[in-house]
Amino acid sequence: MDPLSTYQERLPQVRRRFDLYRDRVLIEARWLLRGQYTNTIQLRTLDPQYRVIWIRNKLFKPAMAVLLVGLAITFLAGGVEQLRALSPLPVCGVALTCLGVVMSWLTARRVRFAIFEARGGGRGLDIGCAGPDAREFDTFVAEVQRRVRKSV
Repeated sequence: MDPLSTYQERLPQVRRRFDLYRDRVLIEARWLLRGQYTNTIQLRTLDPQYRVIWIRNKLFKPAMAVLLVGLAITFLAGGVEQLRALSPLPVCGVALTCLGVVMSWLTARRVRFAIFEARGGGRGLDIGCAGPDAREFDTFVAEVQRRVRKSV
């Protein structure tokens, strides 16, 4: 059976695909370092009222720490003169600084999530507004909400 609607979410560490069926949501997730997972959530187990929250990626703070450590190593290891001489410690500091800048840039944005709580406790359904289908986020969430209300 074909899904009624599909939504794709892309975050730095995970890509998820949501397939909405009449009675369930099938979620296929591909994590950067953890492999692939598939999960099915029955719509009748969800509360039709969802809440919206904004979340910054959990890798943002570690990325900022890498950036600061890189800067500290660069400046405490002898500064510009040691860097020009290509001493290992300042070069390592610059590499860490560059890595921290890139990681911080990729994870700094706050992402809007719609969270459908589970009726009996436990895990519900969260959908993030990020990736190739971000423009369809509101439409998809409204369709999920409509289907949850019908399944009750």
